[in-house]
Amino acid sequence: MQIAFAIIALPFLVVTLAFLELAFWKYVARHFQPEEAALLVAGGNLLVGLLMLGFATMRGSEDRISLEALEVRRRALDSVQRSLTYTALVGPITAFLLTQLRRPRRHD
Repeated sequence: MQIAFAIIALPFLVVTLAFLELAFWKYVARHFQPEEAALLVAGGNLLVGLLMLGFATMRGSEDRISLEALEVRRRALDSVQRSLTYTALVGPITAFLLTQLRRPRRHD
């Protein structure tokens, strides 16, 4: 139900922002040259965009999917570490045993 309300509210929000943009443009165009007014409005839009992007990236808590991804990554790294440890132990032992088996035996 909240999604439906958000979808209905979105066009009104866009129109409100458009009217605010128009009012800002008219105010700035009245007090400055057209080139300066355009730069001021563009700078204001850039500032608002950067602030919104900054707020979007400064979320307080991790979401469930990113926490699960971190857990999967941790388990994979643990598995690789155990595998490398096993290989590091078994490799030299296997090499030693193979050299012992290939060595000709003395018959006394």
